[in-house]
Amino acid sequence: CIDANSQTLKESLVKMLYTTPGGVPHILHVDNGKDYTAQTMTGQSRKKRNIEFEFDAETVGFYQSIGIEEVGRSLPYQPWDKPIERLFSTVCSKFSKWFESYVGTLTGSKTYAKRQKDVAAMLERGELLTMEEFFDLWTKWKNEKYHTRKHGGLKEAGEKWLTPIEMFENGPRYEKAAPPREYAAMLLMKADTARVYNFGIKKFGTTYTDYELSHYIGKTVGIKWDIDDVTKLYVFDEEGRKICEAVSPELLAFGPHCSQALLERHLRDQRRQEREMREILDSMTRPYELRGEEGGRPSDAVGMIDLTIKADRPSKLISLPLDKEYRAEATSRAKKKAGAGDEFLGKKADDALARLRAINE
Repeated sequence: CIDANSQTLKESLVKMLYTTPGGVPHILHVDNGKDYTAQTMTGQSRKKRNIEFEFDAETVGFYQSIGIEEVGRSLPYQPWDKPIERLFSTVCSKFSKWFESYVGTLTGSKTYAKRQKDVAAMLERGELLTMEEFFDLWTKWKNEKYHTRKHGGLKEAGEKWLTPIEMFENGPRYEKAAPPREYAAMLLMKADTARVYNFGIKKFGTTYTDYELSHYIGKTVGIKWDIDDVTKLYVFDEEGRKICEAVSPELLAFGPHCSQALLERHLRDQRRQEREMREILDSMTRPYELRGEEGGRPSDAVGMIDLTIKADRPSKLISLPLDKEYRAEATSRAKKKAGAGDEFLGKKADDALARLRAINE
C-alpha cells in the first residue's frame, strides 16, 4: 500500500503467521513509528517505551493477543539498533548499486548518496527492468550470493553454521502454532464502545438493532466491526461476553457486504447533497425584497414601492413651537442679526463713496 496504518500492519503480520512454517514468533522487534507502537497494537500508551505483557490477552494489544510473548521497540534515530537495517545496507552495496537506474538511498535532494538520473527518460527508452525481470535477478542473487556467503555476525557469535542458508535450515528454531483463523479475523476487527439507546446503537450515522440490546438500554457496551463489512456489529458486555450481532437494516440495502470506507463516502455524499439542496431551496424561496437588499441598492421596481400613508414633507422642514416667550425671543434674535447685517453693508457703502469722491477730486 501507499499509506500504511495500524490496520495494514495487522493484516501483514497475520498473513506472515499463516504462510510461514514457524507460526507465531517468540520475539517481535518493531520500528518506533506511531503505527507500530499504537495502543491498539501494544495495549499501552506509546509514551511508555517498555512494553509489558502482564494483562489479560483479551483486553490488551494485538501483538500479545495473537500469541507473541515479547515485543521490543527500536530506539529513535538509531538505525543500527535494528538488524534489518544492516541487511538493507548489505543488499544496497552488493545488489542495488549495480543497477543503471540506482539513484541512492537517502531521501534528501542534496546528499552525497544521491545520483542524478533521468528515470522517466530511461523508462521511455526501455532501459528499466520489469518487476518480473527484477524478481528473477533478486532470487538468483539471494540464492547464489547472499545465502552462500559466510556471515560475519554468525562467525563473531561462534555459531556452527556460518552461511545464512545453513543457519536457516539447521539452526535452532522456535515454533508456536498460530491461533485459529476465526480468532485472527476477530482481532483484525476495529473496536470501540457505544451506548445502548431504546432504539439500538448509533454508529456510522446509522442504527444497529437486535432484540438482546433491550436488556442493556442506558448501558455502555463494547463493539467490534469488520472494516470490509459494517452491516453488522459484534456487541460485548463489560465482562467480554458476546451479547449479540446487531445489524443495520439501512445498510443491508447496499447488499450482503458494505465496507466502512464505502459507507463513510456515502454519508459524506449525502451531507453534501443535503447542503447543496438546502442552498438551492433557500435561493428559490427568498423574498424579492431580501434579494434587493443583498444587492446593496434598493430597487424602484415592482415590489419595492412604499404604499404606506405618511406626510409628504421636505426633510429640512421643522415645526415652530407655539410658546409666546420662545417666539418673541426668536424674533428678537432675528432682528439683531438683520440689524448687524445692515450696519455692515452701510459701512461698506460709506467706504465706497469716500473712494469715489477721492477719485473725482
